Amino acid sequence: MPKLSVIIPYYFNEENIPVTTRELLANEALFPADVSFEYVLVDDGSEDGTLQALLDFRAAYPAKVRVVELAGNVGSYNAIVAGMAQATGNCMASSPRSSYHPLASYRCAR
Repeated sequence: MPKLSVIIPYYFNEENIPVTTRELLANEALFPADVSFEYVLVDDGSEDGTLQALLDFRAAYPAKVRVVELAGNVGSYNAIVAGMAQATGNCMASSPRSSYHPLASYRCAR
């Protein structure tokens, strides 16, 4: 059974997290039923409510959400690398927080 780890860095993005997390969950229906998902969400040193919003999402879906908290802003690339180090899936996809496209990951998860 393939497991897709979706890694998304966030930086000062508290207000968009409820929207993107709903979209992530809804997009699972686009994949074959045997694909499982893990969301590795990286707070890249935000000083607003980003981290708390990510922790709230993890609390709602503890089996599939990991939150990585970085001590300071290291940039999207390094935040994604930090997320990859925590991912457990046999396939990974990464995306800027607002443009994850599930079909780009479909081939990997098949």
